[in-house]
Amino acid sequence: MNYVPKISRLREQREKCGLTRFALSKKIGMGGSALYRIEAGISPSVHGLTAKAIADALGCQVEDIFTIPSHTGQKAASNK
Repeated sequence: MNYVPKISRLREQREKCGLTRFALSKKIGMGGSALYRIEAGISPSVHGLTAKAIADALGCQVEDIFTIPSHTGQKAASNK
């Protein structure tokens, strides 16, 4: 499942933790350019495991910095 970043919240949380993009990317084992693409809105979504790694590194919940897609609408449509 992919998660949509809340770009401004992600950036604010990273800065609140005193981390640069580079430092955060190293902390989670991700390339700096990948994190840049997420924060710049170039990557419209990220894998759930990546979202969890970023949230854990920033000491917050995934929901604080990512929108979690809902399958409720799809499930309801398939039940009709």
